[in-house]
Amino acid sequence: MTETRQYPADDDTWDGRTERPPSNGSIRLDDASYMREWITALREQVDQGFSAAEDATRPVQERVLSRHEARRRIEKATETIHNLLDAAERGLP
Repeated sequence: MTETRQYPADDDTWDGRTERPPSNGSIRLDDASYMREWITALREQVDQGFSAAEDATRPVQERVLSRHEARRRIEKATETIHNLLDAAERGLP
């Protein structure tokens, strides 16, 4: 399935997918709409990682992704989740 959304370059976003980072590189924990976007971005990355992991653990004949692609997706999701959580931690008082 091809994704139709257009995103800025990974270096221009705080999660590699959705929007440009806040100026201080932290999550605005006091802004409900911003937090919803952050949670959505986190959920997307968790789903990506779990989907690739689930595919990688299927019997060989039932797999859709190559081992290399599954590993790449899991590593990218892991990195992005860490970035999202680091940004949230920086937003704490």
